[in-house]
Amino acid sequence: MIYQVPKEYYFRIHHSRPRFKDDVENVLIYMATEISKIEEKDSRLFAAELNNAIMHYPGNGNKTVKTINNWRTEISSIFGLLEFENGKTKPGYRAKHLAQYQDMVEFFKMFLFSFQYPGAHIKVQSCYDQIINGIRFKPAKYILLLLQYAESVSGKREYITKAEACHCIFNDLRCTRDCEHVSLAWDRIIKNRQDGVTYDETGDVIRYAGDILDYMEIANLLVCYDHKHFYSNEKREPEAVNAFIESALWFDDYDYLYELTKTDPDLDDPDTIKKYYGEINKHYTGWFKFVNQKLDGIDFRTNILSLLSGSSEEFIKEKEKTLSSFYNTLSEKGIPKAKETGDLGEDMIYIHECKRIKNIGRSDILHIIKPIPTQLAVGYDIQSVEPTDNIKYKKRYIEVKTTLTHAVVRNANYRFHLTPNEISTAETVGDSYYVYRLIVSGNSAKLFIINNPVKLFEQGIITMTDNNGADVSFDVKNALVGRFEELLTWQN
Repeated sequence: MIYQVPKEYYFRIHHSRPRFKDDVENVLIYMATEISKIEEKDSRLFAAELNNAIMHYPGNGNKTVKTINNWRTEISSIFGLLEFENGKTKPGYRAKHLAQYQDMVEFFKMFLFSFQYPGAHIKVQSCYDQIINGIRFKPAKYILLLLQYAESVSGKREYITKAEACHCIFNDLRCTRDCEHVSLAWDRIIKNRQDGVTYDETGDVIRYAGDILDYMEIANLLVCYDHKHFYSNEKREPEAVNAFIESALWFDDYDYLYELTKTDPDLDDPDTIKKYYGEINKHYTGWFKFVNQKLDGIDFRTNILSLLSGSSEEFIKEKEKTLSSFYNTLSEKGIPKAKETGDLGEDMIYIHECKRIKNIGRSDILHIIKPIPTQLAVGYDIQSVEPTDNIKYKKRYIEVKTTLTHAVVRNANYRFHLTPNEISTAETVGDSYYVYRLIVSGNSAKLFIINNPVKLFEQGIITMTDNNGADVSFDVKNALVGRFEELLTWQN
């Protein structure tokens, strides 16, 4: 038997879908970087400049103007990378934050935290339909609450499929309008499993619920095995999960329309519809301000060890292996036990450098390797060392550039940004300056090392584009640029 939502409760909600869905992480890193380069200006001029950047994304050279325009509007609607006001467009906080920190996992947490139905990520007519049907729905919060409840009653890991999420939650007004307790939705899902009920799993049917589950996986809120989406649980992402579950964040600019439409006698009248469309459009710019607000008091920055781990148990073991054992051993040599900043990307490179020097038999100079507190603003993150013979050594100054993502990052996105201070330091120390480009994606970590980027730029080997410092781009296949190196941990 194929499950059908009872007719009186059926309403299909949807959202804009980026045509780059299967490459969303690579595209967003690229677009956030390009958007951040553009200054606030007339919306038509901003669109033209952004379209030019989109044309230069790999594979877009032959795309039609319509396709390029669709890319731009999809980005602005679903992910909120832009802000609009008084006929002008500017980069949104989300775009600038992603371009600076390259933390895709954090980005998707921020995106999902404010994502709701209705919102300006959908067309005005869809927004109107959702309002007159009373829909007020935060999907990520509801799914986390449901799986948390499920595990509390079963005492084991629980999951939900895209089809179950679509038919038992997203398309059911009992969840999206009535906000019924998650226990009731979970009871329906379990009963359907026990009764052997099947679902329409056609791609066009389940795609919207599927998108949200996929985005939650990228955000490290869910893990997926064999097409089943499991709760990541609080042991891996305690602060994030708790923030979602306890959040009361809601874009309430539409709220007065719920009351107005309840008493309106003819919601199908063209003039009435036109009136409400106008009201909804008044809040378009407000929506993008809302999704680009800074989340004060909430820290969604990614813990790299939890990203690399496939389970909470694995996370604990990995943490003990790479941090506790490492710091306990090195503390005997007088090296700091922890870094002030707590940035695990830099921690991993710190570990890498200590192990690199130890592997070549120079434990006597391990104390030279030091993490540099951010507030010192010296233009690099780690002071390391390079042995020159059996006694001497020279300093190595390392700037760490980290990207955190679940997807495999393409070569085109190994690029990074150098601040004016970092460029100045690179010019000053020359061949002693290194950029360690660390890409942490899913269960792997890649390290690409570049020496003396200023010299490489002067030789035409890499490109540096002025942007409050410089955006550095290069081809990792060019052996003159740098090299991949195995990322060392205390265990290898």
